[in-house]
Amino acid sequence: SVTDGGELCTPGTFCAGGEAMPAPCDAPPGSYCAEGTGVVTGETCPVGQFCAGGEAQKQPCTAAPGFYCAEGASEAGGMPCLTGYNCVGGSNGLRECPADPGQYCPPHKGTAVVCVVGDYCDGGSSPAVACQAAPGRYCPAASTTSAGVQCPQGSFCLGGAADKSACSGPPGNYCPAGSAAADGSLCPMGAFCVGGTAAKMECTCQAGNWCPEGS
Repeated sequence: SVTDGGELCTPGTFCAGGEAMPAPCDAPPGSYCAEGTGVVTGETCPVGQFCAGGEAQKQPCTAAPGFYCAEGASEAGGMPCLTGYNCVGGSNGLRECPADPGQYCPPHKGTAVVCVVGDYCDGGSSPAVACQAAPGRYCPAASTTSAGVQCPQGSFCLGGAADKSACSGPPGNYCPAGSAAADGSLCPMGAFCVGGTAAKMECTCQAGNWCPEGS
């Protein structure tokens, strides 16, 4: 097109002005010379596009899900998605992570995933964080709080980011809910316990017998 100051430089070239003729663009990778460019290095490639440099024009990004083309991209495949963001691929840029509480958006993924055992997740763009559970508690998958939940009966939980483990109490012991030790607790009076992961059971002894603590 023509303006009062002359004709616009064509894409892939730059025009220094004055009496200078159009010259080939010498843009570095990640930049390009659009129509009307006045500097030899061109301008930065926009988000969702990639620019090979030189006289080449910007092209739509062909990133796979979990990747995107940031500003200044020089390759069609883009770069890995950042933690806390959602990348659907193609020429789409970063998007705020749509994770619900108990989920997060890890790098290299196109969608939100469930928080793993030992972590808790606030959702949104927040990353997964190591659980800070007290002894007798743990963070199962999809946890939403650093305190976790009470260890279930038949298991023991060391706390922190550790998963629950099967109780290994000897006969006469059991692991009630909230146990923090592998051998659990003594069976209470009036009950008997076979050990391991089994729950305490009501004593059914005959008349003249009884079930003391640790039976």
